[in-house]
Amino acid sequence: MEQSTSTIPFTFVFRIYKAMDFVLLRVQEAEPVARETQVLQMIADGYSSREIAGCLFISVSIVKSIRLDLLKKTGAPNAPSLVAYAYRKGMIK
Repeated sequence: MEQSTSTIPFTFVFRIYKAMDFVLLRVQEAEPVARETQVLQMIADGYSSREIAGCLFISVSIVKSIRLDLLKKTGAPNAPSLVAYAYRKGMIK
C-alpha cells in the first residue's frame, strides 16, 4: 500500500508538467494582441522604449515587458530579429 501512494504523486506531477508544457507551446503560437502590434510597429519604426511609452501613455517597464513577451512568442533572439520576423509574417507594414 505504501508503494502505490508514492507513485501517485509522481504520476500526477508528470501530468501537470506535460500540461504546462502544452500551454507554453500554445502561448508561443498566439497572435499578438492590439497593444503588442502597436509596440511592434513602433519598434520597427525605430522608436526607443521611452518614446513608445510616451506616445502610448504607458510606462517604460510595460513597453519592455511587451517586447519580452513578443520575443518569447516569436522565438526571436533580439529586436532586429523580431522586426524581421514580423515583416515576414505580415504582422506589421
